[in-house]
Amino acid sequence: MIAEAGWRFFLDCTITGVFTTFILGSILGLEYSYKAYPAPYRERVIDPIALPVSVLGWALIGYAAAKAEAGPALVGAFMAGFALNMRPGYGRIETALGIAAAVLAYLVTTGVLR
Repeated sequence: MIAEAGWRFFLDCTITGVFTTFILGSILGLEYSYKAYPAPYRERVIDPIALPVSVLGWALIGYAAAKAEAGPALVGAFMAGFALNMRPGYGRIETALGIAAAVLAYLVTTGVLR
């Protein structure tokens, strides 16, 4: 019983931490995009900062999902939130590429792709 309660507490703390870091990354990404882009909407522009942050963040989430590790999930949620919640019209391409990286990282880590 004690081991199960400890595992449940760890899981609850991890979920809470992931949500918290995602929200902090979202706020930071929104602030960044409003300062970097004064125009309300711009199509087909890849941000040179948001792209590597998004790809690395989503890849860490994919890795953490495969290995059930909290650390990469926390960092990945912060980084993914940065690009996902940029100003409307920005961050879409970066997020799509990041999600593709997450799927690839998950498949490689679990051994489906070798």
